Amino acid sequence: YGPSGIGSSRGIEGFRNWHQTPFLDAMPDRGQHPDDVSKHFFAEGAYVAVTGWPSMAQTLSGQGWLGIAPTGQKITLRSLDFWRLENGFIRENWVLVDLLDVWAQTGVDVMARMQQLAAARPHFSAQNEMEAC
Repeated sequence: YGPSGIGSSRGIEGFRNWHQTPFLDAMPDRGQHPDDVSKHFFAEGAYVAVTGWPSMAQTLSGQGWLGIAPTGQKITLRSLDFWRLENGFIRENWVLVDLLDVWAQTGVDVMARMQQLAAARPHFSAQNEMEAC
């Protein structure tokens, strides 16, 4: 199960087609771990997780990634990865990726853009949208 923007995939082929291949095409040098990164592994029963800030460094290239242009810029990626194990196999995997931070590294302030959109539509509010449903 991936973060918003990446979405979920089922099985090895789904993982390869919808996550792994686009990620590697966009950042073929991914997985370079900065020297100053602090990694933390933890586990409880059938669940295992790892995190580090940042957890890896890579260059945005290829066709870009999730709408982020291939700038040739080196970025860091902050993530948190959870696995559920069953009989020695990974049965489920959840990944949280700080996409707002990735956008910020490329000069895009997503939160500021949201505020601009909200200011341009003063009648809009999340509450109004919820009531309309």
